[in-house]
Amino acid sequence: MELVDVLNDKREKIGKICDRNGLNNGEYRLSVHIWIMNKNNEILLQKRNMNLKMYPGMWENTGGAVKHGESSFKAINREVKEELGLEVKKEKTIFIASFKRSKDFVDV
Repeated sequence: MELVDVLNDKREKIGKICDRNGLNNGEYRLSVHIWIMNKNNEILLQKRNMNLKMYPGMWENTGGAVKHGESSFKAINREVKEELGLEVKKEKTIFIASFKRSKDFVDV
Protein backbone atom coordinates (compact mmCIF):
# COMPACT_ATOMS: atom_id res chain seq x y z
CA MET A 1 0.00 0.00 0.00
CA GLU A 2 1.36 3.40 -1.01
CA LEU A 3 -0.02 6.23 1.16
CA VAL A 4 -0.41 9.73 -0.27
CA ASP A 5 -1.50 13.13 1.02
CA VAL A 6 -4.97 14.02 -0.25
CA LEU A 7 -5.35 17.41 -1.96
CA ASN A 8 -8.36 19.51 -2.90
CA ASP A 9 -8.92 21.00 -6.35
CA LYS A 10 -6.69 23.96 -5.42
CA ARG A 11 -3.75 21.62 -4.66
CA GLU A 12 -4.05 22.20 -0.90
CA LYS A 13 -3.58 19.33 1.57
CA ILE A 14 -6.87 18.60 3.32
CA GLY A 15 -5.35 16.72 6.27
CA LYS A 16 -6.28 13.29 4.96
CA ILE A 17 -4.03 10.39 3.97
CA CYS A 18 -5.14 7.43 1.85
CA ASP A 19 -3.93 4.73 -0.51
CA ARG A 20 -2.85 6.23 -3.84
CA ASN A 21 -5.81 4.56 -5.58
CA GLY A 22 -8.36 5.27 -2.83
CA LEU A 23 -9.28 8.84 -3.70
CA ASN A 24 -12.91 9.99 -3.63
CA ASN A 25 -14.48 12.34 -6.18
CA GLY A 26 -12.99 15.82 -5.85
CA GLU A 27 -9.83 14.48 -4.18
CA TYR A 28 -6.39 14.55 -5.75
CA ARG A 29 -2.86 13.32 -5.12
CA LEU A 30 0.49 14.68 -6.27
CA SER A 31 2.50 12.84 -8.92
CA VAL A 32 5.78 13.48 -10.71
CA HIS A 33 6.89 12.93 -14.30
CA ILE A 34 10.65 12.91 -14.81
CA TRP A 35 12.30 13.54 -18.16
CA ILE A 36 16.01 12.66 -18.12
CA MET A 37 18.14 14.19 -20.87
CA ASN A 38 21.82 13.69 -21.59
CA LYS A 39 24.26 16.27 -22.95
CA ASN A 40 23.17 15.35 -26.52
CA ASN A 41 19.54 16.22 -25.65
CA GLU A 42 18.53 12.56 -25.91
CA ILE A 43 15.68 11.53 -23.61
CA LEU A 44 15.91 8.36 -21.50
CA LEU A 45 12.78 6.22 -21.73
CA GLN A 46 12.03 3.01 -19.90
CA LYS A 47 9.93 0.04 -20.94
CA ARG A 48 7.01 -0.84 -18.67
CA ASN A 49 6.89 -4.29 -17.12
CA MET A 50 4.95 -6.82 -19.19
CA ASN A 51 2.99 -7.90 -16.07
CA LEU A 52 1.43 -4.48 -15.41
CA LYS A 53 -2.33 -4.09 -15.79
CA MET A 54 -2.14 -0.81 -17.71
CA TYR A 55 0.02 -0.36 -20.82
CA PRO A 56 2.28 -3.42 -20.36
CA GLY A 57 5.49 -3.29 -22.40
CA MET A 58 4.95 0.31 -23.50
CA TRP A 59 7.71 2.95 -23.43
CA GLU A 60 7.38 5.78 -20.88
CA ASN A 61 9.17 8.44 -18.93
CA THR A 62 9.99 7.80 -15.27
CA GLY A 63 7.45 8.90 -12.69
CA GLY A 64 5.00 8.02 -9.98
CA ALA A 65 2.97 9.16 -7.00
CA VAL A 66 4.43 11.42 -4.33
CA LYS A 67 4.16 9.53 -1.02
CA HIS A 68 2.75 10.98 2.20
CA GLY A 69 5.15 13.57 3.59
CA GLU A 70 7.40 13.69 0.51
CA SER A 71 8.25 16.72 -1.59
CA SER A 72 8.20 16.49 -5.38
CA PHE A 73 12.01 16.42 -5.41
CA LYS A 74 12.18 13.58 -2.85
CA ALA A 75 9.69 11.64 -4.98
CA ILE A 76 11.80 12.28 -8.10
CA ASN A 77 14.88 10.99 -6.29
CA ARG A 78 13.07 7.88 -5.00
CA GLU A 79 11.40 7.02 -8.32
CA VAL A 80 14.60 7.40 -10.37
CA LYS A 81 16.54 5.31 -7.83
CA GLU A 82 13.85 2.58 -7.71
CA GLU A 83 13.21 2.40 -11.44
CA LEU A 84 16.60 3.19 -12.95
CA GLY A 85 19.18 2.84 -10.17
CA LEU A 86 20.36 6.43 -10.73
CA GLU A 87 20.96 9.33 -8.33
CA VAL A 88 19.46 12.76 -9.04
CA LYS A 89 21.34 15.95 -8.17
CA LYS A 90 19.04 18.79 -7.15
CA GLU A 91 21.15 21.38 -8.97
CA LYS A 92 20.65 19.42 -12.20
CA THR A 93 16.84 19.42 -11.98
CA ILE A 94 14.61 21.91 -13.77
CA PHE A 95 10.94 22.35 -12.89
CA ILE A 96 9.04 22.59 -16.17
CA ALA A 97 5.36 22.75 -15.29
CA SER A 98 2.52 21.46 -13.17
CA PHE A 99 -0.85 20.36 -14.50
CA LYS A 100 -4.08 18.90 -13.17
CA ARG A 101 -5.58 15.61 -14.32
CA SER A 102 -8.73 13.81 -13.19
CA LYS A 103 -7.19 12.42 -9.97
CA ASP A 104 -3.81 14.12 -9.55
CA PHE A 105 -1.66 17.16 -9.95
CA VAL A 106 1.53 16.37 -11.87
CA ASP A 107 4.86 18.16 -11.42
CA VAL A 108 7.16 17.78 -14.42
